[in-house]
This record gives sequence, C-alpha cells and structure tokens, in this order.
Amino acid sequence: MEFTTIEKSSYAVIAERVLKEAYGRLGIDIRVSGRPAQRAIHDANSGAVDGELYRIKDVHLKYPNLMMVPVPVGIMEGVGITTQSDLSMQGWDDLSYPEVCIRNGVKFAERGWQPSGDGGEL
Repeated sequence: MEFTTIEKSSYAVIAERVLKEAYGRLGIDIRVSGRPAQRAIHDANSGAVDGELYRIKDVHLKYPNLMMVPVPVGIMEGVGITTQSDLSMQGWDDLSYPEVCIRNGVKFAERGWQPSGDGGEL
C-alpha cells in the first residue's frame, strides 16, 4: 500500500513508524511518500495512492473519497511562538496580528485560522 504524507513533517516520521509496525503485523508492506501538504491530501483523495498517512479528525468530511480509520495514530497540539513577552494566548482569536503564518495544506492550522475564530475541536 502507498500513503502520502506532509513532506518535512517530524510528526510523519513517528506516524510512519507506527503504521509500518501495525500493517507489518498484518503482513502488509506500506510505502510513504512525502509531498507538499495540499498535494498529499489531493493525491490521496483522487485515488492516486491508497491513502494519507495521518490527518486531523473530520478532514474526510471535506474530502469525500477518504474514509477515516477511527484509530488515532497520535495527538497533535498547536503552539504559538512570539517575541512579545506580554502576549497572552487563550485561543485562535488571540492571533489577530498580521504577522501570523500558517503552512498551507496543514488542516489543523487552516481550520483554526478561520474568520470565525473558531478553531474547533479536532
């Protein structure tokens, strides 16, 4: 089986190890191909590969050809990094500065950085 994943993602290294072990115990070899985040999920959704290595909960609602396997590979937590020592972040709404950057295709960041400010549960 071939899976795509977000290239240069340290989380992908961990997820790949976990899934290679799990599928290996079933006698199934897997290959993982790192790609830009949006390309990775597009290729998985289009059927060019067998699936996506990992994504956040409910991403399959936007990509109808993907089916979520309800076994978590891990837990991801977002963090904010700033040089402003007086900044207090309690949620996505606190990120109202024009210098905020997100990595396109990383659904966790895209979901949180919505005009509604509702990052929602993952």
